[in-house]
Order: sequence, then structure tokens, then C-alpha cells
Amino acid sequence: MPPLHRFRSTNENFPSRLTTATLGPLRLAECVTPPGESYRDEALARSVNRELCQIDLILDGHVTVEQNGNRAQLSPNDLVVINPARPVHVLSTATTNVTIISPRKLLRLSSGELDRISATRIRGDSGPGAVAASLMRNLVQASADFSPRQAERTVPILADLIAVALTEDDSASRSAADQLYARIIAHIDSHLMDSDLSPASIAAAHFISVRRLHQIFQKHPHTVAALIRERRLEQCRRDLADPANDALPVAAIGARWGLSPPAHFNRLFKTAYGYTPGQARLSR
Repeated sequence: MPPLHRFRSTNENFPSRLTTATLGPLRLAECVTPPGESYRDEALARSVNRELCQIDLILDGHVTVEQNGNRAQLSPNDLVVINPARPVHVLSTATTNVTIISPRKLLRLSSGELDRISATRIRGDSGPGAVAASLMRNLVQASADFSPRQAERTVPILADLIAVALTEDDSASRSAADQLYARIIAHIDSHLMDSDLSPASIAAAHFISVRRLHQIFQKHPHTVAALIRERRLEQCRRDLADPANDALPVAAIGARWGLSPPAHFNRLFKTAYGYTPGQARLSR
């Protein structure tokens, strides 16, 4: 877990408990802590992998988190995202919370996006936050029953749901460009099977120029074309891992998601994952 300095609790008899687990690339923890104050300074922050992201769900108690000029006051069912590679200050009552430490790229968050949304309250009682909260609540205990294959299939779905909760809850405060970016991502995800999906078709659907589309993507990790390719490949990998698709030829799965001819699909898949689509199916 990312390191924190902690001030001594005023109640020395309060029990503390830390239960940890893993689910694929995710590190999980359920923490029971006494009332107190903790912080991460610049020195500690420098020791943390900058490619990680921390998501906390408050199960019991009240927490105040300050980071990057933001301040979140949290109650049970609230979620908060924290950049573990930045200084942070936390003040809490006796608290129980669930923590997920995830690779930032799994949540498709740039470092700038993570800093913008860190230490902002995300409601876990409605909308996407409620779905994420319900999945996180018993995740530490449930993860023990997942096989490696089940974990591989579950983690991307869980990450997508959490990413929606993190990036959509504060839509009122986002810039017009951020809101347009979110709509474009949703458009891409819903049109991955369209063979003519392209920067030109996306720009036309949102009444902007292709040049403006590329400008919007400049502050994000992927270009438009790279994002389309990555998400299509991930859908193909999920289909190849599903026995329900065993009767479907590998090339047909690629074509279903707009990746053809077969040689092109094989080359892209192997470049992305280090093995061919056929090997992905056989290695289940």
C-alpha cells in the first residue's frame, strides 16, 4: 500500500485491521483504523510508482481528504480517488474502508486527469458510483474465489465501471472539452463493430473538424486511432477467452470488431499482447 505517516490515535485501545488480497493487476485492502490524522509528504510521494491510482470506498466513519488543492468530505458509501504519487492529508474518525490500487492506464486516466479528480467526493448511492461501490464492497473477500482466468476477464469490466464513476460524477465542473471527450469515448465504445469507425466519422458525428478532434486527444495518453485499436483488441481478447465463442473462427472474431484481414489482426494482436489470437484461445 502507498506509504503514509500517521499521527498517534487519541484512543490507544481501538483495534486496527488490514486485510489484503489481489485480483489480477489490482491490489485490494480492507482497512479498519482508529480516529486520527495521516499524511504523505513529498519525500514519501517520490517513493511511489507514478503509474498507480488509488480508489477508496468508505464503509463506515467520516473522512476528509485533501490533495492537489481539492478537499473531499466523505461519509459511508462515498468514493474518492487519490494519486498515491502526490502529497495527501487525511483526517478521519474511526473508519472502515475498501481500497483498490490499480495501474492508472487500466482506468484510462492521464496524470492530469488523475490530479484533477483526486480528493473529490464521488457519491456511491446513485448512478455509476453506486454500481462501483456495490462491486467494491465485498471485493477483498470475494477475490479469493476467483480463478486466474476469471480474474483476467473480470478486471477490465470492473475497471471500466470504476472509470465511469470516477470521470462522470463531476461532469458539472468539467470543461467543455472534457465533456466532449467523454461523449467521444462513449461514441467509440458503442461503434467498435462499425468497420468505418474513423477519426473522420467520429468528428462528423460530433459536428467538429478532424483537426479539432485530434486537439482534444492531445492531453490524453492515446491518439484517436490508437484508442480505437486498443479497445477493439481488448474486445477480441475477451471473446477469445470465452468458451461460448469456440465455434467462431479466430478471423471472424477479429472481423466482428473491425480488425481485418486476418494477417493484419494477427499482427496487431501479437504486437499488443506478445502472442497470437490463436495462442490466446489455446492457452485458456
